[in-house]
Amino acid sequence: MPKSVSYAELEIGLHRSQGDQYEVELRFNNPKSEGATLPVRGATAVDTQALLELQLRPKDYGDALSSILFSHKDVAVEYAKVKTAAESSDQFLRVKLFIGPSAPELHPLRWELLNDPDTHAPLATSEKILFSRFGASNNWRTIRLRAKADLRALVAVSGPSNLADYQLAAVDIKGEIKRACENLKGIDITVSGKDTPLTLNRLIDGLRDNKIDILYLVCHGALAPKGPRLWLQDETRKVAVTGGDELAQPTSELAEPPRLVVLASCESAGSERVSASNKLAAGELVTLAPRLAEAGVPAVLAMQGNISMETVKKAMPVFFAELLRDGQSIGRWRWPGALYVSGPTAGCRSSSCA
Repeated sequence: MPKSVSYAELEIGLHRSQGDQYEVELRFNNPKSEGATLPVRGATAVDTQALLELQLRPKDYGDALSSILFSHKDVAVEYAKVKTAAESSDQFLRVKLFIGPSAPELHPLRWELLNDPDTHAPLATSEKILFSRFGASNNWRTIRLRAKADLRALVAVSGPSNLADYQLAAVDIKGEIKRACENLKGIDITVSGKDTPLTLNRLIDGLRDNKIDILYLVCHGALAPKGPRLWLQDETRKVAVTGGDELAQPTSELAEPPRLVVLASCESAGSERVSASNKLAAGELVTLAPRLAEAGVPAVLAMQGNISMETVKKAMPVFFAELLRDGQSIGRWRWPGALYVSGPTAGCRSSSCA
């Protein structure tokens, strides 16, 4: 895709009003127009139990999400106008789904399966649409882009020696490091977890000491009632179960947090199976990707549900190749089931995409 492509931007905001009722807000920004466009708002309801029953039928799930977002007539009409305006001006469309701080329970839903309400085609795999998901952040750091030659990456792989005790697959440490290094050619790479155990302290020190732009973290993970968990290591190379806040908090304190965190970890974006249950109160379940966005990380790619090490092995080379090709290929990456959360842009909002 040429770098000179122009993008019209559509932000779709979701905010809780009461009960299972939410407000949908559409804001359209056309860089080729000098005029301002007023936001359009409408009410909708979210039935998480109904979505849960569709989780093995991705097309129906995507249509259900589309029905949720565009159920209000004014919102549906505005979306159609936006598409027409972008197409008629020969622009591509950047769709930003903003999950407001009043609705954290909506983060684990599989928004990357969202279908267009007219064509019923997935938005996330369109060649003309960059789809991203946003979350709230209080971080006001200014984000400055760097030249590719100046970028630094930390490849961190956790392969505890006793994963079998947890009925988890072994991690191919050498293979993961080799593949990551091959697909990040042209970037200064630091490796952690090969010669020494990947402890939490060693991970944070690696981010701090090397002023990392891209963190690629490979480890097992899960979403527990008290939040996300990562299977890092202790100094004896055995499992050290680490809470999401234990990673997010020190990351927020870094003078320069990484610009992109790639979490090749199960349920790092969320597990809809858990979030859709009524056992957890609204807001109790906050996944790792939004927490890192809140901590000031501009962009996070995380996993929606379970992912096998074999899938990581096949998917990550494609992701990194696309990312380094033009820096905007994430939205066209054809791997539904991942969540890409972009953190604060201009200091007040965060973004996300999968």
